Amino acid sequence: MNIPVPYLQTGHGILMVVSLLAAFVYAPGNPLTEFPPEIRTFLQNGLLAVYSINLVLAVQAAFKAKAKHLPVAFWAMKTLLLGGIAFYELGQTKDPTVNTKTSKFKADSRRASK
Repeated sequence: MNIPVPYLQTGHGILMVVSLLAAFVYAPGNPLTEFPPEIRTFLQNGLLAVYSINLVLAVQAAFKAKAKHLPVAFWAMKTLLLGGIAFYELGQTKDPTVNTKTSKFKADSRRASK
């Protein structure tokens, strides 16, 4: 689909806030919060399933962030809230301690010396 990750994260953040509002808040006169109990229970169970999966991904993200020398708490929390989108972004992020120019130079110099 080639939708940039920041747009996906923004859309999922808005969807998260609206889903939490519809599932847990009751405010008479607001059409987002005047659902019957059956619908609210369904939304709550769906959110439980989604955030259970996100919790597993957040644990994996913490280990992956640690291996890449990135802030562990940031990536774990981001993955808990946004799920697979944040986990994908973490997978695409490079380790800041690795100098790519130096490693490419070393590889080129090895080829030249052979």
